[in-house]
Amino acid sequence: MIQRFCRRLPPSLRDRLPFIGPGLLLAITVSGESGLAEILLGGAEHGFSLLWVVLAALIFKFAFTTGIARYTVATGEDIFQGLRRIPGPRNWEVAFIMLIYTMEMVAYGGIAAISGIFLCALTGLAVSSDVFALLTLVLVFALLWMDNYSLVERVTVAMAIGLVAGTLISLFSISLPVHEVASGLVPAVHDHMLVEIMALMGAVGGGLNILLYSGWLHRKIGDRHGEANFRRFMAGVNLDLVLAFLLIGVAAIGFLALGWATTTGAAAHEENILTAVWTVLDDIPLATEIFLITGYFTLMGGIIGGVDGRASAIASILRSTTDTRHSEKHLYRGGLLVFAFIIVIAVFFDEPTLLIRSISALASIAFAVTGFILLYLDTHLPSYARGSPLWTVVMAAGSLLFLLMALLKEATILQFGVPLLERIAVVVLVIYLISGSGVLRGMVVRRLTLTDQVWLVLIFGMLSVYGTFRGIEVGGLIVNFRDLGPLIAGIIGGPIVGACAGLIGGAYRYGLGGWTVLPCSLSPVVAGIIAGMLSRRWHGRFTYFRLFGLSVLVEVIHILVLVPLLTGAPLDLVIATARTTLLTMILSNACGLILFQYVVRERGIEGLNGTWIEKDGDKER
Repeated sequence: MIQRFCRRLPPSLRDRLPFIGPGLLLAITVSGESGLAEILLGGAEHGFSLLWVVLAALIFKFAFTTGIARYTVATGEDIFQGLRRIPGPRNWEVAFIMLIYTMEMVAYGGIAAISGIFLCALTGLAVSSDVFALLTLVLVFALLWMDNYSLVERVTVAMAIGLVAGTLISLFSISLPVHEVASGLVPAVHDHMLVEIMALMGAVGGGLNILLYSGWLHRKIGDRHGEANFRRFMAGVNLDLVLAFLLIGVAAIGFLALGWATTTGAAAHEENILTAVWTVLDDIPLATEIFLITGYFTLMGGIIGGVDGRASAIASILRSTTDTRHSEKHLYRGGLLVFAFIIVIAVFFDEPTLLIRSISALASIAFAVTGFILLYLDTHLPSYARGSPLWTVVMAAGSLLFLLMALLKEATILQFGVPLLERIAVVVLVIYLISGSGVLRGMVVRRLTLTDQVWLVLIFGMLSVYGTFRGIEVGGLIVNFRDLGPLIAGIIGGPIVGACAGLIGGAYRYGLGGWTVLPCSLSPVVAGIIAGMLSRRWHGRFTYFRLFGLSVLVEVIHILVLVPLLTGAPLDLVIATARTTLLTMILSNACGLILFQYVVRERGIEGLNGTWIEKDGDKER
């Protein structure tokens, strides 16, 4: 029946239909990720006064996505391969995005928890919503384990159609205030609303998840690219994107309207936003059921698309940047297992909406930076594939505005992250001076003597002390980079040298006291040992990915293992500690390690029998 209908269409339209799919998959993914967490709350707090933000975000992100599409069709590679062409340390861009994609799985735990609430309310069964959330995850990962893109595409397209239908029905069930809607189209920025504006800009149309579209499009076109294919394909690709962003816009306005409706009548007295929505729809026949069904499948579709896209992206990155013998399919399934573990853990967090909002902050900053990277890549495309001057203006203005507002929104980055990076710059300066003096070169080009080891312990032990001394105290916790010194000592000198450097930093931390004194004093010792053991196992071959993973491993052990084991702190206190310190400390130590490797590489230093630092000719891509 569908094929017969397609044959009746005009040839120009029929030729474009094969490209319908990746955009709709993107639409259901971004709507499921953030609609209920951000847009619904935005409508409840500000009504239609921020409607102009929705439209501005749609314009900018449509331009962003078309730029990605042009790059993919012209070059025949996804955008993640393009990010590796940026000047500077190799693979830093994709490593950063991989970290954020992995962290966002915590937010998917929040999305799964909300989907469980929807399904629990829909069935009316006296079963915990967490059970329904886990059931949803079983269905999602069973589908993704098949690794069948066409099946995933068909399922999510069906969900997208249901999202449009359900949203329109909900809109027609509400009496919209025409005057407020019209006034909301006029831009108005107030200082006290910057956070809300940024949150809504990030929610509408998604953020870094837009990059996933490139992977889906690449699966669609295969190896067909170049000028001839570009001119044939882009008409269908543009149609797909227009439909996708129309769907995203309809869903966003629908969620905004439902949020506004919760501020009127009996719903205004409800504290929970979802309960307030159900109160609004309760008097309308079948409206509540339609909302629950639509909302559930939107959330489920968001999980399907988001997890599939991220697992595929990470598998592609690992396949092309590391010397792995695993196939991309095996890497994809390995990513699914890791993601499943993170999501299941996150389902049992108390505040799912808080999870989604907190993780999005760093991703917003990275998304803005990616906008500038896309502008750079566009200048290196063939002339037939480059964006128009209007596209360039929209991208430049949108990326700059997005970056500024993201920094204003994310107080944690401004208060803790930037000062810590300033302090790490001091550490890097010390390393630079040492490497230039020939002392470090002398240590690593020959077998370490006892004197060399003592110097390593003293230098990097004092850097560990500096990491605590120049840390930032927050609520009795010290956000710091004391593990950085022992990590570097372990990489150069092995586990014993790393542990001894950690003892110096740990002893200083022990003298400061506090309820985390034991785990925080032991952590630099553990960091030095782990770094030294991995250095021996990998024969000193540290790539940027491995350094980043080392930083994540050490800080996860510190915050999520040592703190609960050695303090007996309750789970809520451990979670609060992790929210305050984990992300910033991972990024600070990772930046320090990556900059350390970059400095010594630029100095041309090799070590551990000539294999410590990968040279430019070595395979790292």
